[in-house]
Amino acid sequence: MRIQILTAAAGVTAALFAAGCGNTSPTGGGGTSGGTNPTTGKVEKATTFSFKGPAITPSMTQGEKKNVVLTLDRGNDFRDTVKFSAEAPKGLKVEFPKASVAAGEPADVTMAVEAAADAAVAEHTIKVTATPATGKATDLDVKVKVDAKK
Repeated sequence: MRIQILTAAAGVTAALFAAGCGNTSPTGGGGTSGGTNPTTGKVEKATTFSFKGPAITPSMTQGEKKNVVLTLDRGNDFRDTVKFSAEAPKGLKVEFPKASVAAGEPADVTMAVEAAADAAVAEHTIKVTATPATGKATDLDVKVKVDAKK
């Protein structure tokens, strides 16, 4: 009985951990994720990328500006520059102080989010797009919570 309870608790913990870490975009880039090509039998290099948002929804108050860090995850052989852009809902303003990341540069990208003084008190979704110099772009919905100004 005790083993079953511990096993169930471990399963619930793993599910919660996975849910909290699920803020990763689909892959973008050249379309090759690496490994052996089943048609040619040749080993292909990974030319894809993805990016991650925060594991926990950031909170801010009306009128506040907060930095949110996104992390670019390059495949082993993905070397393109990636440009970031965002579509913000009404009441939020989003800027990227450095909107592109070249190969060899740090993987963290700062997204500055500012809530207007009259922004709706709610959880908002910002659509962030990462576009490589060549290949396909990928999107990620990044959530931020706006609380009432005290």
